[in-house]
Formats: sequence, structure tokens, C-alpha cells
Amino acid sequence: MMPPELKSIGSALELSWPDKQVIVTVDGFKDSSRAPEAEVSVKVTAPGYKGALLAPTNLNLMSLQARSGWAKTLKGRYGEANWEEILEHVCHRALSHYREGEPFLVLREEADWRPIPFYLSPFLFDGYVTILHGPGGGGKSYLGLLAAMLCDGYQQYAGICPAREGKALYLDWESEDRDLNARAAKYRKGMGLTGQPVYRRCLRPLADDLRRIQRYVAQERITCVIIDSLAPACGADLFAADTAIRFMTALRTLKVSTLVLAHQPKHQEEGKEATVYGSVFFHNLARSVWELKKVQEVGADTREIGLFHRKCNLARLHKPLGFRILEPDGGDTIAFESMPLEESEALSVGLSDTERVKRTLVQDGPGTAKTLAERVNLDASRVRVALSRGRGVWCAETGKEGREMVWEIVEEVKISR
Repeated sequence: MMPPELKSIGSALELSWPDKQVIVTVDGFKDSSRAPEAEVSVKVTAPGYKGALLAPTNLNLMSLQARSGWAKTLKGRYGEANWEEILEHVCHRALSHYREGEPFLVLREEADWRPIPFYLSPFLFDGYVTILHGPGGGGKSYLGLLAAMLCDGYQQYAGICPAREGKALYLDWESEDRDLNARAAKYRKGMGLTGQPVYRRCLRPLADDLRRIQRYVAQERITCVIIDSLAPACGADLFAADTAIRFMTALRTLKVSTLVLAHQPKHQEEGKEATVYGSVFFHNLARSVWELKKVQEVGADTREIGLFHRKCNLARLHKPLGFRILEPDGGDTIAFESMPLEESEALSVGLSDTERVKRTLVQDGPGTAKTLAERVNLDASRVRVALSRGRGVWCAETGKEGREMVWEIVEEVKISR
């Protein structure tokens, strides 16, 4: 008997015998108390046969008795194949597939080093998980859909740029397809976007629904996945380490660029930076984490958002970004536009001490540490630290005012601004 043709589809292994017109799919591997088991389904493509011969069966991959019993059942359904030999191939290949895991690689000295590329600059690194967290109603889903449409349509907008053509998948645990369809239509009219990402309404936790999603991602060559949002996609205690590890490991198996939209605690401890709601492992296992802050007056058509890069394992932290989301009440358009964060008093507070001091020197002119501290609403000691670090790089002492040194932006920075 000829050996089968093999194909990996997500976590599944497909074995086919074209000459016998038989296809066997093995998935859902797990270690039971007895031996490794898997969900095995059989299809016959011969004339007169359609679809699976049997519903998927959990098969003990090391049990000769289980294999022999199922072979007899299959022979009664389709006698043109040697089922004993087919199932022997299936169990042998499936065990090897399950136990093999990822390959062992040598980190060679002469390996070509290159920075990790962006898939969607400046948010998504190619093949890695990014988390965007912010308050409810802040605009995370707006940004998630924008990312999906830019990736799928291979377009750039408001400084957000995909690296190559691809296909996006939007997995939604919060809303409905009619809502996302309506919003996408407004994006097309307001920004000229052409992307048509795939949408899926989700009910089960990601890890429990992983095989179906893995298979779709592999078969449709999906390159970008948006998760909206983390809490229902986990479906368990968010503060348990096991929940975070299971979720992040599930994402890792997809092997695509992923943006996870997440909430943050409603009340933050004073002086502490906001973070993802739940276990610290969400933050720790993501390779890049952004925080979203918003400003919007009640009834206003414009929402201002600031994006602050809080963590990155793959490159330096990116400078903060600002956007306006324009959505006329009752209108049929939505548009994004980039916005300097210093234009918003509330959002500019999220800038680093260095950035805030540097900006006030550029915009408002020289000053002492005390006067600069009053301008940017910071403690004078923090301003002095920022000035000390920037001395000779972007600022310089130009005189004295009493006992205080007067600081000014250096000419090169002034020109570049």
C-alpha cells in the first residue's frame, strides 16, 4: 500500500490516499490516563460516497484493540480500503506528529541579524502578540477595525502602514456582524478604505474553539487576527495565571500578527500606571503593550485618543501617538486623523517628563526648572532630572535667574521641530 500524502492544517494532521479515495483527519490531541488520544474523522471521496463515514471518534492511538474494532466498523461501510493498514499508518504518523513538537534550532554565531519587522507599523510586529488596553468606550474597537481594514486592503492611513498584502480576521466576543458591517461602511466612505476583513461572532473561549480557528487561519492564509476582547475570549478568572497562560499560548499557535483589545481596571491606584485588567501574565507574555486614553465631551462628534507604548520586548518604545476620531452624529462617515498630543491638555499628561519639558521649551521658550514645572504641572525635581538627562542633547543652560539656571532648547531641536 502506498504511503499517505501528509498535510498539516493548523494543529490537525491530514492523511490522504488518492488511490483509495480516503482522507483521514487527526486533531484534538491529548494525553489521557492510558495513552495519547486524538479525534479522528474519515471521509471517502469515491463515487456514491459523500462526507464523513462516521462522526469524529476519539481513538486511543496506542491501542491495538481500539484500532482493530474501528477498522471492522469502517470495512462494513466501505470495503474497498484496507482499513487495518490505513489505521496503522494513521496512528503511527499521528503519534510522531504529536510528539515531535517544534523543531530544535541552533542559534548560530554567523546568523543574519535583522530587527523584528513590523506587520502594521507602528503597532503590530510580524508574527507577535500586541495588547491594546484602555477604558470601556475609549475607541479600542474603532482602532481594531481600522487595523483589520488597513491590513486587508494593504492601505496606509494617518501614519498607520501595513508592510505587505495580507488577509485579516476579526474575532468578536462583544458585538454583532451588523454593527461591524455598518462601521466598516462608514470607514470606506470617510477614509476611502477598501479592505474586507473576515468577521466571526464568537461565543466560546478562544482556547476551547482553537482548532476551528487554527484550521481557518491556515487554510485561508490569514496574516492578521484581531481579538475583541480579551476578557470574554478567555472565559475564565482573569486574575488566575493559568487563564492568562492558556490564552496567550493559544494565540501563539496561530503564528500570525495579533492585536488583542483589552480593558483595564476602572479605578487605578494614584501614581501607578494603568495596565491590562487581570493577571500580570497578560502584560508579561505580550511582546508589545499599548495603552489608550481618550477625551470626549458629552454629545461631541469628535473623540481624541492618545496611544502610549508601555512595553516592548522587540524594539525600543515608540513615541506616544495622538488621533482624532471624527464621527458626525447621524452621519454615514467615520474618519481618523493624526493629532499632536500637546494639543490636548488632558492627553499631554500621558507624555514622558522629558517629552513634556522638551515641548514646553520649544513652544513657550526658555525657563528655569521651577517655571517649567509650573507650565507642565510637574514637580520641579522631576523637571530637573529631565533637564539633566537632556543637557547637551536637546537643551542647554543659557544663564541664571537668581539661584536657578535658565534652560533653552538647542537650535538643532528647534529647527527639526
